[in-house]
Amino acid sequence: MDEEIDLKSSSPMSVKTQNMADFWDDLLEQCRNQYEFNQEFANHYQDQFMKNFKSRSMMRKLREQDSWCKNEKMFEDEHHIGGGFCKDADYKF
Repeated sequence: MDEEIDLKSSSPMSVKTQNMADFWDDLLEQCRNQYEFNQEFANHYQDQFMKNFKSRSMMRKLREQDSWCKNEKMFEDEHHIGGGFCKDADYKF
């Protein structure tokens, strides 16, 4: 004898399964979006950090060079000489 399959009783299970699959798909999509957002944020933060780091490094070099120039200038003034490093100093790094 052939058994009849009751589609009505299996239908809600199928809907539950589909809903669960949709739930996991949505959750996975949210995770992907969050991951992409985090990556973009991290890249932006790293870029900002590097810009800040480079500008601080440059400012430190300028301060060191300026300090050295002031010392040389004082030495030149004190000994009545001129035309040293500071006269031709370039601030390119």
